Amino acid sequence: MRTIKMLIICLLAVNSVNAQAPFVTESDNPLKSDIDLQIDSYVKKEFAKNPIIGLSIGICQNDSTWFYNYGTVEKGQQILPTKKTIYEIGSITKTFTALLFAEAIVENKTSTDADIRDYLGSEYSNLEKEGIPINMVNLANHTSGLPEDILPEPFVLPDNPDMFDIVNAFNGKDFSYFLDGLRKTRTETIPGTRIHYSNAGMICLGLILEKIYGIPYAELLNRKITGPLHMESTGIVSFNSDTTGYTKGYDKNGNTMPHITFQVAGAAGGIISTTEDMVKYISANLQEKSIGFRMAHKKTCEINGESYGFGWKTGAIDSDEKSLWHDGGEPGFSSFCLIVPGKRIGIVCLANRRGLQYSMQQFSENIIVGLIW
Repeated sequence: MRTIKMLIICLLAVNSVNAQAPFVTESDNPLKSDIDLQIDSYVKKEFAKNPIIGLSIGICQNDSTWFYNYGTVEKGQQILPTKKTIYEIGSITKTFTALLFAEAIVENKTSTDADIRDYLGSEYSNLEKEGIPINMVNLANHTSGLPEDILPEPFVLPDNPDMFDIVNAFNGKDFSYFLDGLRKTRTETIPGTRIHYSNAGMICLGLILEKIYGIPYAELLNRKITGPLHMESTGIVSFNSDTTGYTKGYDKNGNTMPHITFQVAGAAGGIISTTEDMVKYISANLQEKSIGFRMAHKKTCEINGESYGFGWKTGAIDSDEKSLWHDGGEPGFSSFCLIVPGKRIGIVCLANRRGLQYSMQQFSENIIVGLIW
C-alpha cells in the first residue's frame, strides 16, 4: 500500500543511524542457463545502484517457472531467502481486491456502474460530485475522486515520531474511524474524470464486497482466490498475530521497520505472500482462468496517458503487446509484479527493503523484454 503522505513526511524526519547496506551477492542462482546469467546480470546492474537486503524473484513463462533469491532475510544473519519466504506485498493487494470485484460482477452481485451508496447507505449522500455518484468501477480504477487516505481523528503522535509510533497509531482501530471519515469527506473531482490513486477507494471497495458476500475480506480472499489457487502462505497480515514468523523489513538506510498489522490496510495493502504463491497467481492471470480474470485485465479508463483495468495499471513494454503491472511499498518492503497475458509471461519481485519499486520495474521490464522479444 502506498504509504500515507503524512507517514512519508514523518519518515523523512527520522534521523538515519545506519549507513546504506552494501550490495550482497549471496544467491541460489546456479549461473548455468542463459536465463540464470541474464537474471544475475540485471540484478547486479539494477540493485547495485539501489542496494538490497533480501530479494526474491519468481518468473512464469507458459508452463515453466524459475525462482531466484539474493541476500538475507535478516541483517547480520546469513539466511538466504527462498521461494517460501514471506514478504508484505503492499499495494499489489489491490489487484486481488479488484479481482474479487470482477468475480462479483460475473456472479451478478454487482455491476461496474452501481452507485456505491446503494451498499453503504443513505448517510453517505456526500459521495458524489455535481450530481454524479461514485460508481463501483471508480473504486477499482482510482477515478472515484476520493482522497488518497482517510486518517483517524485525532491522529495523535508523540514528538519526533518514528515509523513504529506511526504504525502503532493505527493498531487496535477498526473500520469505524474510516467509515466516519468517509461520511465527512468530499469528492475532490467528478467521478470518472480524473485518475487519483486512492487507498481509501480500495478500502471502500473491500468493505462493500464484505457487505455483498456477508463474510470478512480475509475469508472472501481465501474462498475466491488463494484457496482455489493453493496459495497456502498468502493471507491478510492483520490476522497474523505473530509477525515474527516472517521476514524483517528495513528502510533504505538499513533501519528495522515495523510490520503492518492494522486491520484497515487489508483490501488496499494488507496481503503477505511468497514468490512461490505469487507465481501461482501470475499463472492464473496469464491463463485468464475465469471470466473474472479476463474482466479485470480490460482497460476501464485512460486519462492523460495513464490507464487502469480493475486494479492493474495497463500499458505496453517495447511492443504493442498489452502488459499489466502493479507495485507495492510498505515501511520495510518493496514489491513489483508485471504480466504480459498475450505472451504468457510474468514476473514478481519481493524485497525486505523499502524504496526499490523503480529498480524492480526496470529489472522486470528488461528481463521480460529479453525473454520474449
